[in-house]
Amino acid sequence: MPIDTATKWLSREALPNGRTLLLMICVYGPEFLAACLRDPPEWLQIAATEADQRRLEAKLAAVKAQLERRRRWRIPGLRAGERPA
Repeated sequence: MPIDTATKWLSREALPNGRTLLLMICVYGPEFLAACLRDPPEWLQIAATEADQRRLEAKLAAVKAQLERRRRWRIPGLRAGERPA
């Protein structure tokens, strides 16, 4: 998608066509659709909240995995910020 197209959408000079809007909903999920509506229905707010929760849980799992990988390289008996003798 050209940057000029997105710029026009954001400045409200133009609107995406129906096909593009459906594709964006498929890609960005219920959070995007809820953000497009002035007063989203309750079911959509619930779906958006659940999608956000899943995204945050996945992010937390990735951070925990990264921490675990770093722990494997820790020198036994050495505290954080300490240098080996």
